[in-house]
Amino acid sequence: MSKKSGAQNRKLKKLREEENQQLAATWKKWLSKEEKTAVRSTLTPISEVEEGLLDETNEEKSEIRDEIVHLSLSQTGETSTADSNTLSVSKELNTKESIAVFDFDPATWKRPYSPSFIAFLVEKGTEQDKDADFFSSEKDGRKFSPIWYQKIMSNGEIVKRDWLIYSKIKKSIFCFPCLLFGTSSTRSSKLVDPECGFSNWKKLNPKVPLHENSDEHRNSYIQWKELERRLKSGQVIESDLEKSIQHEKQKWRNVLRAVVNVILYCADNNLALRGSSNNINDQNCGVFLKTIKLISKHDPELRIHIDESIKHPGRVTYFSNTIQNEILSLLYRQVKDVIIQEI
Repeated sequence: MSKKSGAQNRKLKKLREEENQQLAATWKKWLSKEEKTAVRSTLTPISEVEEGLLDETNEEKSEIRDEIVHLSLSQTGETSTADSNTLSVSKELNTKESIAVFDFDPATWKRPYSPSFIAFLVEKGTEQDKDADFFSSEKDGRKFSPIWYQKIMSNGEIVKRDWLIYSKIKKSIFCFPCLLFGTSSTRSSKLVDPECGFSNWKKLNPKVPLHENSDEHRNSYIQWKELERRLKSGQVIESDLEKSIQHEKQKWRNVLRAVVNVILYCADNNLALRGSSNNINDQNCGVFLKTIKLISKHDPELRIHIDESIKHPGRVTYFSNTIQNEILSLLYRQVKDVIIQEI
């Protein structure tokens, strides 16, 4: 076997050193991961649970908020499907850092707008930079003037056009409430067109006043201000929905209370509950239904419930034979337990 030359030995030595350096770097990286894992394992499980609960609570609040505003929008006759990109943006807007970075230029808003995104924009409000570098038209050199952010009434009063916003990207103006709440009929105006906006500066008058005085704009403006008021006062659809749910619960409690009291009355007086008919307006409907009808004369809520059940025969009433038997069974068990306890 021939002896290797000095150059070959130096080359082999260099390769071994490089391999050792790579191996050392790998070990160092692996050890650092182990240390991080060890540090994480020392965290108290309570803190991890608290963090998880906070995350879940925030997610639930975001979902509830979407549903609340979605209900608010659905009342206007327009349904909005949340876009995945828009939803991700709206979730990021929960932090102050994201709000500071977010671009309020309407040209950057991806359609369709999700309910949470609309709520965020309404809470933030419009931005009117009067010192912005407004774009001059290449044709006649005209450009938008911040004077249009205000209007002078016939009595000399100056009123702010808080609904008017300028897009630096599109170099156009837009109607803020009509973009968010406008219907298909409103979309005919360039001020509501998210693709281009209005930029014909020569025709600002009469186009802006015409749009401002239109019924569609007024409806959108009212919806905007109503949602803004509710968000500020914490009385979004959530409180109205809660009231509706509580009212529905109370209604069914009253109905069941009347049903149980009538059954107890019949049992106490050894009266048969049912007749030959289950129709509450029939003469042969039995003592139970006749007594329910009698009570309804002094209970407006129960009377409305009966009237609704007559108009819509398939609805739940809690007056059926099955419900009567179930309540009798529950009363029987209760009486039996009391008797056993006394013995």
